[in-house]
Amino acid sequence: MLAGIPLAFADLAAPTGEGKPRPASGVLLAAWWLAGPVIFFLISRLSLHIFVLRYFAFTLPAQSLLFTYCGYRLFGAPGARIWALLGVIFFAMNPLIGRADTRQDLLPMIQIVRSEAKAPVFFPSLLVESLSSDWRAGNRPGSYLFAPLVAYPIPNEVYPLPFGLTPDAKAYISSIVDSRLAGKAEVLFVDKDEVWEQWIVDRMSRAGLHLEIRKAGRFKVLLFRR
Repeated sequence: MLAGIPLAFADLAAPTGEGKPRPASGVLLAAWWLAGPVIFFLISRLSLHIFVLRYFAFTLPAQSLLFTYCGYRLFGAPGARIWALLGVIFFAMNPLIGRADTRQDLLPMIQIVRSEAKAPVFFPSLLVESLSSDWRAGNRPGSYLFAPLVAYPIPNEVYPLPFGLTPDAKAYISSIVDSRLAGKAEVLFVDKDEVWEQWIVDRMSRAGLHLEIRKAGRFKVLLFRR
């Protein structure tokens, strides 16, 4: 956002000084850079906290254009070609850019769940928008809240949950544990980043279930046995 502020007032004249772009060009560039962050900031403050890095991917083309323009402005047309080449090499060879976080891989966690095929599983949505959507409907057609279960189907009986620990989710879990799962010998619970662990371990212990933890990157599969 800060980088976009001077852009709104910058002199975007051509390198030859033969004229300036129409005023609308600067407004458009400023809007491109500023509108998205401002909108996301307002939504985050007024409703959910949605500041996730991938949501700002729309700014990458604007950053590329600004990077190119700076090289063209500073070095002219011949030098700009070398500038662009150096930029490509930097972004292609930088190990910090585009490095995948394998700890978020779903398959290792799914394989653990599949290995306990007879045990029902509580499976939270990995999307924050599930907090304001019908998460109880689970992996129904037309919904993307539980898309991992479309890519990696599991034979287990699934009890869907929202992204985070809410009073509604707690009441739902308690009702399921005290009714449908009262006679079950094993119950699974998928947790990511230990969002649910403390509460669910306490709740399951009160139901007479004992914990075994199986880790898969940032995921934990909590196996509860009687």
